[in-house]
Amino acid sequence: MAALVGVMFMVSIATFEWSSFRIIKNIPRSDALVIVVVSVVTVAVDLAIAVFIGVIMSALVFAWEQGKKIESNKEMDASGQCTYTLKGALFFGSVQSFKDTFDVTNDPNDIVIDCASMRVYDCSGIEAIQNVYERYQKYQKNLRLINVSHECKTLIDRAAASVDIRAMSNLNWHIANDSMG
Repeated sequence: MAALVGVMFMVSIATFEWSSFRIIKNIPRSDALVIVVVSVVTVAVDLAIAVFIGVIMSALVFAWEQGKKIESNKEMDASGQCTYTLKGALFFGSVQSFKDTFDVTNDPNDIVIDCASMRVYDCSGIEAIQNVYERYQKYQKNLRLINVSHECKTLIDRAAASVDIRAMSNLNWHIANDSMG
């Protein structure tokens, strides 16, 4: 039994990527945290559980980073209408940056959100749209969403959101399934 334990220790030492300690200062903190947590969980508990935890942590870090990447462009036209053109994914990770995009008190009475390059992925995104709509309603301002995909419009309609929505024609984003292959 002692020989088997010795072999296991030698295999672990030989397969561990020791150079990761040298570069740990140069990589993002989130990646460094994943490396440390997975290493500790592997030693303390089990490799399978460590891999599972590492995948979950990496997915959450990815969602957090993607949430920061919602882009917006604000334009005013001659008629006094304000148009926000948004690009990115609206989901639980990007809700706060979406809400922070709008200047409710200083915007004119007519506000349009162009969603041609934006996709709503979950209920958090729908709730964020409803929240922005209600904030504009407090100031008696009109909010419309234009160029919304049919799938996003269906999600928003199911949530009974009271936003004026105009769906973009010929824009259908479908989820891939086995019948497409």
